[in-house]
Amino acid sequence: MAIRGISRVLAVCALLLSDATASAITYPQVSSFLYGNTGVNAPPEKSFVKGPGYPFRLLLPTNFDPRRKYPVIIFLHGGGETGTDNERQLTAGRNSANGGLALVSTAEPNNQADYPCIFAAPQMPVNNWYNAASVQAVKDLVNLIQAQYPDGVDADRICLTGLSSGGMGSWNIPPQLSPNPFSCIVPLSAFSIYPDKTPKMPIWAFHAVNDATESIYRGNRRPGELGTDVIVPRLRNQGHSVIYTRYNTGGHNIWSTAYQHPLLLPWMFAQRRGQSMQGVPGLSVEGSFVDADKLTLWGKATEKAGFTRVGWSSNSIEASARKADGVADGSATFVSASSAFDDTYVGQRLGIPNRNADLGIVYYDIVSVVNPTTVKLSADVRAGTYSFLTCPYGTTENPRAAAGAFSPDWKLAGIPIRGAKQIQVIAEASSGSDAYGGLTTINQVFSIEAKAAAAPTPRGGQPATRPAQTHNFARWERDIAAFEASDRKNPPPKGAVLFTGASTITLWKSLQRDFPDHKVINRGFGGSEIVDSTYFADRIIFPYEPKVIFLRSGSNEISGGKSPEQVLADFEAFVARVREKLPDAEIIYISINPIPSRWGQNEKNVAANKLIREAAERTPKVRFLDIWDMSITPDGKPREDLFSPDRLHFNEQGYRLLAERVRPLMPPVN
Repeated sequence: MAIRGISRVLAVCALLLSDATASAITYPQVSSFLYGNTGVNAPPEKSFVKGPGYPFRLLLPTNFDPRRKYPVIIFLHGGGETGTDNERQLTAGRNSANGGLALVSTAEPNNQADYPCIFAAPQMPVNNWYNAASVQAVKDLVNLIQAQYPDGVDADRICLTGLSSGGMGSWNIPPQLSPNPFSCIVPLSAFSIYPDKTPKMPIWAFHAVNDATESIYRGNRRPGELGTDVIVPRLRNQGHSVIYTRYNTGGHNIWSTAYQHPLLLPWMFAQRRGQSMQGVPGLSVEGSFVDADKLTLWGKATEKAGFTRVGWSSNSIEASARKADGVADGSATFVSASSAFDDTYVGQRLGIPNRNADLGIVYYDIVSVVNPTTVKLSADVRAGTYSFLTCPYGTTENPRAAAGAFSPDWKLAGIPIRGAKQIQVIAEASSGSDAYGGLTTINQVFSIEAKAAAAPTPRGGQPATRPAQTHNFARWERDIAAFEASDRKNPPPKGAVLFTGASTITLWKSLQRDFPDHKVINRGFGGSEIVDSTYFADRIIFPYEPKVIFLRSGSNEISGGKSPEQVLADFEAFVARVREKLPDAEIIYISINPIPSRWGQNEKNVAANKLIREAAERTPKVRFLDIWDMSITPDGKPREDLFSPDRLHFNEQGYRLLAERVRPLMPPVN
């Protein structure tokens, strides 16, 4: 069972908590979409295109640049829009594609400007998005878009989403394609018949408890159809990380609200084909250790998600059996004639199943115990008599929360692992809709058998080594998007000298003044690591075709727990990635220097420098710029006079010396 929504108003993140205002949004004009057919491999036209495949409509970004790589959204309509007119899939819901066009809105918010993409909406002639013909049509559409815009499509960022029947396609098309072309899927109000064949990929699913059209448990009630409340826990138990927005109300037609979730679009574009989930909401497990039969986990949760809880659940802990004697009077008071409530129930969750077994359970926190038969819940319950169940801490419906602060850093201690095969770490946030209520949850899976059981018991309750980190690339999505927005307004020159890396580059405000005879581009983002520059190379390096690339990263990695050998591996991966697209570009690594606030990692910094220097010496067109001696005193201490008050970053004098070291390696001026 998945974690289910709680009817309460959370006061954490105003952006998340406020309802999207459907009346304020401005959708693109249907007339601005081009026409195409999946059976006609030709550029889309301004008028209807006949062909043997599925008709589709295509919206290119404003001021489309065919040489720039854009993400792609494939939008699958619902059953009410079937046909071959190539209009209905867009005109449903007052020319909003039932709210799907919110992803490419032109005002309030202007997503076309903030998140430019190629948006494609095919139309199925018969109501089945996952039969052989539909699967082939979607595959052909992806190939056609890539063929017609070979330099304009980011093949690693093709997102599949749909509502109702289109949501079924989102669930059921990827299991039938090999290789999987999609970076992520976003199914709304839908079922799956292939949950066990779902590729390992980022997923954000939306469904409402009271969906009477597509049951949250059984879809259309046909054999083999599984609703989202069954799919999500099944995938999570198989090791998938899934985001699930589970509304308490909203019925079947939740799409206008779902597609206007403020975090959805940036999350979609943060995903990459074949890679683990990135983006906000984000959750990572960074470390663990076992002491006897108790497990401790720690990690990070993205603050911008507005999480209200990070907790753990275990497959060895189950919810109580249903009891059939609960009475609600229309308030938050709930009475049971037979149950004996005591203070141990405070913090448990009470679930009320719907009288219609196809509808989902709504969960409430037990806030207090009034007497042995009466509890106060976190929200009012409609008057009536209900069956109910209770969920103790550690169940999937009620993960035991971390003590104290949990955002951005969390720690879960004392997790019992006897009898457990895996632990789910689950973060909860508002659903994003006050009107519908419920929760958004995201999970990470920790396998007891594969990891915890084999871990040594460290002395003093500390981990023997820092485990590998699940890297969160999405924390930089806003920075990268800002670079792209700047590029659209003021396109940088080709063939310039590019500087990328961490805060030393970000804070180098005098960069252009220091090299007035050169065209320089600053693409530093503070706090980043080498792997971040590698990951975003197609967006912050390759578009400029630089002839020289200065890379400055490494200290953050050592500070974060990576070994010098891991830093070397990251550097070599960066070089390999650049060589794929820019075989003639020169790469110059600016070494790690002594840092007063990080002097304790001095030996590892020296070791990382040595390894990278040796790699550079044996690699063509790669150079190592050593600045270690620049910022160290004769007695071997960091030069405090070169650093700002934080004792971490260079001051003006430090940057003047750095510029002097870089200047001899700048290319000749034409």
